[in-house]
Amino acid sequence: MTVEHVNPDSLAPPNGYSHVTVATGRSLAFLAGKIAVDPAGVLVGAGDYRTQGRVAAHNLWLALQAVGGRPDQLARLAIYIVDLTPERENDVLAGMAEAALESGIGPTAGILIGVSAVGIPGALVEIEAVAVLD
Repeated sequence: MTVEHVNPDSLAPPNGYSHVTVATGRSLAFLAGKIAVDPAGVLVGAGDYRTQGRVAAHNLWLALQAVGGRPDQLARLAIYIVDLTPERENDVLAGMAEAALESGIGPTAGILIGVSAVGIPGALVEIEAVAVLD
């Protein structure tokens, strides 16, 4: 399996993502939206975008591991942020970067989407992904 990140010179350089991800492999894994909850389902980091970004990314990593996946097999991320502002985006991405250092998740094709709410009351961030497995 390979995941190739393509960033054409004809487009502005990406900041923390890839313009295109080309993936080849045996099977796809569609990872449902992950939010900042602990193993008992209790919300973590109430009111804190950075903490919720870190915990949601960590939960995404745990889901990927559960199917034998590796960080380099992620092909796409969609990040939903409640009441998106530039400051909140920066906080979420900083939290995700902290989780990436722990798990090895790197840049991939993706999108940030501002929403009015996500999965459970008080959740501020939800992250879903597609991975290409060996």
